[in-house]
Amino acid sequence: MDIRFRMAKPEDDATLIHFWRENGGWDELDQAAWDHRFNKAPMGKARIVIAQHPETEELVGQLAFFPIKVTVNDMEGLGYRGFAVIIKKEREHFKGILGMKNITVGMNLYAADIFKEEGATLIYHLPDPRWARWFNLLSHMRGASFPLYTFPIDEISKLEIKENYSSDTIPPSSDAIDNVWNNNQQMVKNSIVRDKKVLPWKISHGPFLYLGITKNEQLMGWATFIKREHSRQFLIGDIIAMDTTSLKHLLIAVCKAVCKELENDPEAKTKIDKVSILGASWMLETLEGLGFKKNKYRFPFFIQQLDEKIDKKTIGPKNWFVCAND
Repeated sequence: MDIRFRMAKPEDDATLIHFWRENGGWDELDQAAWDHRFNKAPMGKARIVIAQHPETEELVGQLAFFPIKVTVNDMEGLGYRGFAVIIKKEREHFKGILGMKNITVGMNLYAADIFKEEGATLIYHLPDPRWARWFNLLSHMRGASFPLYTFPIDEISKLEIKENYSSDTIPPSSDAIDNVWNNNQQMVKNSIVRDKKVLPWKISHGPFLYLGITKNEQLMGWATFIKREHSRQFLIGDIIAMDTTSLKHLLIAVCKAVCKELENDPEAKTKIDKVSILGASWMLETLEGLGFKKNKYRFPFFIQQLDEKIDKKTIGPKNWFVCAND
């Protein structure tokens, strides 16, 4: 029995919110939170594919795609970030692994056909590792994984910021952000765009902290970080820097800021033992030079190329600058 797919319409919002609550297992969204997350993204509304039973039209799956700017080999294009595969928990007609695979694959392929026709560059997914096996089954996807690097809290006192750098709370909407991002692009092949238009929205979905480092009153780097008590860490998210020297001092500044946060929160101090970051290739030498150690945890990352004019090797997932909150 074939599953039917279509793009969601505004009038589907109430049904999708209910489906999210009943089958998602994450946060519970009301209409206001749904609008902020899916309808007010900086590059436009999320495109949501829904899967329906062919006879009853019952909703059995949904998959959102956020439009987002990407750069591939210095060329800017439109990408879509796949977000939150949700499959109905009780499926009378689509049971087991095959049913889940058919729904997941079908939603992704349906979206890909539409986005390719519209001229999009790619679709990417940064799924929970538990979902990685499903994406590995998709022949149209290419995958890689990035290591988690960690630095112990009790060794942060050994780190020092030098060379006239200083840190401050710089808002993500600062005009200076774009200059840092433009310089950061020169050190990476492919990336999600991290400019002042995108960053405020990206960090609005959690209690992110952020700071920037300056030298001679010029912003040289900027980063976000968030407390994750369940994994005993402060996790660094978006991070951009003018050069690798600035990256080094930015990482130190974040570690120092984490220590201050823990000093002001004695309870959290007993639950956090490290600062962590997704280790993208352009920063590995700096991370290891500071003493960050590779952890066993891996961040899976998958790409479906839509623009066939781009060289497959160039756009490959290993060549991307990815952050933990992408």
